[in-house]
Amino acid sequence: MKLIGKYYIEIVKKYPWIFLKSVLMILLITLLNTLIPCGMRIFIESISVRGSAVLILAGVLAFAAVMLLNSFFEIRWYVILDELGGKCIADLTTEIEGALVHASRNDADQVGSGSLKHILYSDMLDIFRVVGHHIPSMIGNIVTVLICLLLSARYSILLTVYITAAAAGGALLSFASRKIIMSRAHRTNAKLKQHHAMCGQFTDSLPTIQTNDLLPYFQEKTRESIADFITTSQSQAAELMFQQIIKSEVSFRNADRLRNLPDAYGEKTLDSVSSLEFDHVTFAYPSRPGDAVLKDIHVSFRTGELIAVFGGNGSGKSTLIKLITGLYRPTGGCIRINGRENFAYRQQELNRQILYIGQEEQFLNEPVRRYVELVTGREPLEEMQWRKLTEKVNLNSMDGERMIENEGASLSAGQRKKLLILKLLLRSETASVIVLDEVMAGLDDATRRVYLEELRQLAARQDKMIFVIEHSLEGALAFDRTLYLEGGRIIYG
Repeated sequence: MKLIGKYYIEIVKKYPWIFLKSVLMILLITLLNTLIPCGMRIFIESISVRGSAVLILAGVLAFAAVMLLNSFFEIRWYVILDELGGKCIADLTTEIEGALVHASRNDADQVGSGSLKHILYSDMLDIFRVVGHHIPSMIGNIVTVLICLLLSARYSILLTVYITAAAAGGALLSFASRKIIMSRAHRTNAKLKQHHAMCGQFTDSLPTIQTNDLLPYFQEKTRESIADFITTSQSQAAELMFQQIIKSEVSFRNADRLRNLPDAYGEKTLDSVSSLEFDHVTFAYPSRPGDAVLKDIHVSFRTGELIAVFGGNGSGKSTLIKLITGLYRPTGGCIRINGRENFAYRQQELNRQILYIGQEEQFLNEPVRRYVELVTGREPLEEMQWRKLTEKVNLNSMDGERMIENEGASLSAGQRKKLLILKLLLRSETASVIVLDEVMAGLDDATRRVYLEELRQLAARQDKMIFVIEHSLEGALAFDRTLYLEGGRIIYG
């Protein structure tokens, strides 16, 4: 309960005006619930003395007006609470997304992909219900009870009975208001499913986000998704409030754990990468801490080298690449860039200097042209420039406004690879380390020739460090070094 209280106080301090509006609404509701029995008493006394038809009609109309006003305030109160809860989970979710992107993959893997999706979706909804509804409802009930007790103590037992009846009437009106609002439940569920898909896309795309500076894009998408859900949703059916709050404490603990993941990166600037050194590096994934995937890797690379990386399945190639790109920290040894530990640099600096293009790339559900602009940081791309680029990789038949769906599943394997080559063409100017992982598979002959020619030109400049992982290159490139891995060790290279 202490953690729940901490989060609620935090959100109230951040959005005091919305909180004050919710308090004002509950005071108005309480006042109306108190006036209804008092008004009924006066009305009954009046008609017993002078029971004219006009007086009776006026009393009925006044009673109906007050009841309608009370229902309006009830509905408005829930809308305000939705707004407060929505802002809470929007802020908290984007904070968690930022913490995950700035944390080392070691920490994220310890939580697990399934748990991350559950926390970003289910736990956030629990927090929304608690912050947006259960706690304010409890506060409102306490305010109502206090006012009732004060009034009953001042007047009489009979009035206490009336007030109790008023509270019961208020509860019935509240229930009726929920019924009105929940007539939109099917729309709310649809928005929930959309937000769930957004959470899944963020988790699946985490490596791509970390290496392409896409955090602002996803945080904006998250805020839009939550705002869309909040404007549609008006109320949530709940169990007994106090029990629900207690049950939801685990959601607050999960969110707090992710929110406070340590930032893995430092503040050093990086103009270019001239050297990359693996100093007796060992690595094991958090899920299998006793099973080292890389064992005592000791190797150095320099600017101007074109390096081929070979090895069978399970040899450690992909893990080596993940360490080069800075997704993971070694569990033993150290990786140095220009003589300094790689995590000492700013994440944005590493992303600008180290370009990864490969088979694990997650595509964004955006129009094709917009996707290329986002992952390259080259926005907006002028029409003529876009046309020349797509013609160069034989992609001119694809409409730039075509929507990518299902994180790239709507595209063919060849189309996906051609988009990755566009990324290479646009990002290679600023990057000093280029890592290419199985890019040629699925390319037609013409595009394959374009890709290889681009690599030859980049290598000839002698100002980059280029790693190429391919199953078969058949002498297509003149490599300076060949690195061969087996069983997590470098056999030669």
